[in-house]
Amino acid sequence: MKKNRLILLSVAIIAVVSILLVFQLTRENGSSLLAIDYSTTYSTISTIYQRQTFYANGNYWLFYSNGTNLFYTSSSDDLLRRTPKNVTRGLSASAMSIWYENGNVHYANAGGPGSPVVYRKGQIVENEIVWSGEQTVTQAIPTVENYNAYVTVDSSGRPWISYMRSDSKATQNPWTVQIIRANSPSAESWTAPMQVSSASFYPLRSSVYPLSNERMYAIYVSEIGAEGRLWDGTSWQQPETITNRDLTRDPSYSAVSLNDEIHLALTENATNDVYYFNRLSNAKWEEKLVEPKQEMVSVPVLSTDPASKTLYLLWIQGNTLQVRKTENGKWEKATTPNLSLTSPVALSSFYYADEGKLGVALIERIEPHTPEVYKLGYFVLFDL
Repeated sequence: MKKNRLILLSVAIIAVVSILLVFQLTRENGSSLLAIDYSTTYSTISTIYQRQTFYANGNYWLFYSNGTNLFYTSSSDDLLRRTPKNVTRGLSASAMSIWYENGNVHYANAGGPGSPVVYRKGQIVENEIVWSGEQTVTQAIPTVENYNAYVTVDSSGRPWISYMRSDSKATQNPWTVQIIRANSPSAESWTAPMQVSSASFYPLRSSVYPLSNERMYAIYVSEIGAEGRLWDGTSWQQPETITNRDLTRDPSYSAVSLNDEIHLALTENATNDVYYFNRLSNAKWEEKLVEPKQEMVSVPVLSTDPASKTLYLLWIQGNTLQVRKTENGKWEKATTPNLSLTSPVALSSFYYADEGKLGVALIERIEPHTPEVYKLGYFVLFDL
């Protein structure tokens, strides 16, 4: 009996080791991403400029939509195996934005027709987020639709939220960018909405980025170009033209702030050229071509490492992950994992790289399948 048990134990150990070995070889020789969840919406982790993933308390965290509800999940590795936690109902992750800083998780949501703009703050306790009560920071108005919230925190710890608004009464140019700010880090009260853009015929995808001394910089992008505007700590300065290039039809983009400069990446529609724009501390914008004539499946995503003052730029070319990083002021190719991707359509990554690690969420369309179904996967780039 004892001998049989030893034999069974040995067989079990060999089986486990074999599985782990096959798993490791698969990851090294063209791994397929394991499914975290499945979704019925392209906007599982998008719009791209909004951040849905970060690293904190020894865990990777990811927020997403499955087409019906918004969830978050976490794990100490890139498998994100914990049971997803429901956040709220939500057909699209584009309504939601997440910002992690100093132990706090800031959450904003602007969900379209009939929806107010809401805010929550949470604290990570072990493997869960303990949320404060949800606040309505902009009331719903029957003739107004609020979309695509973006939340961040200024140098004094006060949350800011930008969102795009459509007013059905304005039949010619219904779209504007609105920004609100908490009056204190505790976010107990908020300012009235501040309109920072001119009214537009095109939807304006907006976001706002922290600089030093309570300054902020707002970016809003449409099909016909991108503009920005500086908050100098007391008031909004004049709008700045970033580019008049004809952008992709769903003009998503990605931006970060680093060393009091603003960095922006986007794709030109006619050429599929990947461009990088840099607002210097003297308020001048510079443009650089990173890579021409890409088969754009995913718009480029920017991340930054403040410790090394490095920028990272990710996008998908065909079924291949592309990664670039700044070295001596130039964009250079970075080492990438040998991923075996099938019909990838979108990705998202950390705003801040953490100790050389960069978490990346990616969705692949399952084909052929009607209605649409997407697989949500996750991986980590190490030692960048």
